[in-house]
Amino acid sequence: MFNTEHDITSSQHLADSIKNQLKEIIEWVKKNISQAQSMYKKYYDKKRSDPEYKVGDSILLKNRILSSKEDAVMQKLSPKWKGPFKVVKFISPLTFVIQDKEGKNLGVHHASNMKMYVDRIQNDDRSPSKATDSVKNSCNNRYPKRKTHIPGMYKY
Repeated sequence: MFNTEHDITSSQHLADSIKNQLKEIIEWVKKNISQAQSMYKKYYDKKRSDPEYKVGDSILLKNRILSSKEDAVMQKLSPKWKGPFKVVKFISPLTFVIQDKEGKNLGVHHASNMKMYVDRIQNDDRSPSKATDSVKNSCNNRYPKRKTHIPGMYKY
């Protein structure tokens, strides 16, 4: 009544064809994933630059503070960076041993949590009169027909 031999061969044929289709789909997905990863890598590397810290450089460390109601600390208003600290030892291209001003070793830190510290230049020669002169000069350079513009000159 039922042709079981024909049913078995057709079901094996169907299983083999599904298996082959799944292999093709898996290969296609792997190829697409690798293409997408290479595109993402290209875009990431376009804006990424590896830090070049040397022993003795001054750096800032990212400040990792959590908000705490009990301690009256808000992470949002806390400083983002702490330091300056010195790079003491180079471990790998992205990891460094850091030391504070007193010479206390702060451990190994990754370059993603560091940024170069730039000292502010103190210029004692600046006085309020020189500041208004620079405003006048910049105003005259931008707008030659305008006489002068001093902040707070027009009081109502």
